Amino acid sequence: MSNPSPDLDLQKAFAAVAKGELTATALEQHLNEIEAKMNALDERMQSFEKEHIAAMEAATEARAANGTGPNQPDNQTVDSSNNPPK
Repeated sequence: MSNPSPDLDLQKAFAAVAKGELTATALEQHLNEIEAKMNALDERMQSFEKEHIAAMEAATEARAANGTGPNQPDNQTVDSSNNPPK
């Protein structure tokens, strides 16, 4: 049995390191792509939340202008008197 050459071992080690570097670079690129997609989704969610809040505020203002309460249909007005219905 012959002992493996130190130069051959060193070449194998460098080849393994180079392969590992390529793998790490590919993983980093993939993670960056995922992060960009997540950031885009976060921005869309924030946009939807702002739109939802604006719509809810507009509906609340419209109900207040119509004299309807938040839990009443739009065609039912609030009775401001303290008298019970007869």
